[in-house]
Amino acid sequence: PIYYKFDILAALKEKGFSSYRIRKDKLLGESTLQSLRKGEPISFDNVARICEMLDCQPGDLLYYNKETAEALASKKAAGAFKAGHVLFATASLLAGSCFLDFLFRKR
Repeated sequence: PIYYKFDILAALKEKGFSSYRIRKDKLLGESTLQSLRKGEPISFDNVARICEMLDCQPGDLLYYNKETAEALASKKAAGAFKAGHVLFATASLLAGSCFLDFLFRKR
């Protein structure tokens, strides 16, 4: 349900952060780079690091798709997913919820 708005690695490369430099300078781990290539979720610490590198906010990187979330919930209720998919979908929903709570928390 939470997706990247654009190719994060391409944007980093445009800012001078090639995958070689990212690995060499240990800015992000290899598993994080692989997750970005596959469009998979990454930790909030890594989102923060990317925001620092791109000089942007998390909302500039990510978006929430309500229709996809509702479809996942209905398929889950119908038992259409294997356990691993349900776990991933649930984790994604929880991460999205926590992320939104973080974004809209009064400071």
